[in-house]
Amino acid sequence: MQLNEAQISASKLADVFSGAFMEVSELEENYFVVGTETVPVEVKVNSERKYIKLEIVQRMNNISIEKATKITNKINSERLLARFFCLEIEDTDAVLMVADYHLSFDRGLIAYHLVNSVKFFERIFVACVRENFLDNLKPQIETIN
Repeated sequence: MQLNEAQISASKLADVFSGAFMEVSELEENYFVVGTETVPVEVKVNSERKYIKLEIVQRMNNISIEKATKITNKINSERLLARFFCLEIEDTDAVLMVADYHLSFDRGLIAYHLVNSVKFFERIFVACVRENFLDNLKPQIETIN
């Protein structure tokens, strides 16, 4: 199925994922969450700038912001599709790793491409966590082959 620019909204994209037998939650005007095999992927639609932002956020354990930043810089130099960065939550020792990817829908979007992009983005995230943050794997990520 191909969607033209005018058809693209969070609601319509959520229908695409539901049609691909993927769980959709937290549906809002320009936002929803897609359940994948391992980690939830946030989907944000920017109609004005004609892009879809995919984002995964994971809390990291037992790591300083300095070490996490060095690792994410290494990941960014090795990976092309997604951007990785770390954030420190103020007044806590919590560090979040964030990965995002922007997908343009200028002149439309093919539904298969969107679904496949989300699945590929998820696999990249999981591989990077496995390779670089072994002590931060969630049990659901550990089960991936």
